[in-house]
Parts: sequence; structure tokens; C-alpha cells
Amino acid sequence: MGHFPRVYIQPRQTVPVQVHFPEAEPGEVAVVRVEDGGHLENGVPSRVAKLDTDKNIDFTFQANADLGVYHVIIHKGDEDRVLDFWAGPETPLANR
Repeated sequence: MGHFPRVYIQPRQTVPVQVHFPEAEPGEVAVVRVEDGGHLENGVPSRVAKLDTDKNIDFTFQANADLGVYHVIIHKGDEDRVLDFWAGPETPLANR
């Protein structure tokens, strides 16, 4: 469906990300974009990426020092995939 479960990280933490596109072909292009702060490798907020021979896109994401939600959008063709990161302690279920 294009939305992934929330991943809990720490403020300023850098995490490796790999997203698989089983229906795609190696070499297809996608745009990776940070929506709510933080950045990708080399401090950039977005980049164009090609699927590798295993149909994956690999990148790193780093959150800012702020607590809260960070979304990373991967746009390929007519679909968007949304990665949901939370920087800081996990909130109780009733407060989500």
C-alpha cells in the first residue's frame, strides 16, 4: 500500500534504508525526498536514485535534533511510498 510501519530512532541518528520494488526493473529511477526535516546522505533533502540489480534503492536518512515525526517519500512512476520515522522515545498508544 506504500506506507510502512513507524520506525523509532533517536534525534540526530543516521539510519541506513533499503526499499525493494519487486514489480520494477533494475535501472528504473525514483526520487527520494525528505518531508519534515532531517536529510539524506551528504546533507541533501532529496535525490534521484536508480534501482540496483536486485530492484532496491539504498540511502541513509538522518533526523534533526528535534523530537517528532519525519517522513521520507519515495516517488517512482505513479506511486509514492512513505517511510515514517519517529525521533525520540516511543509514545504511549493512547497519545499517538
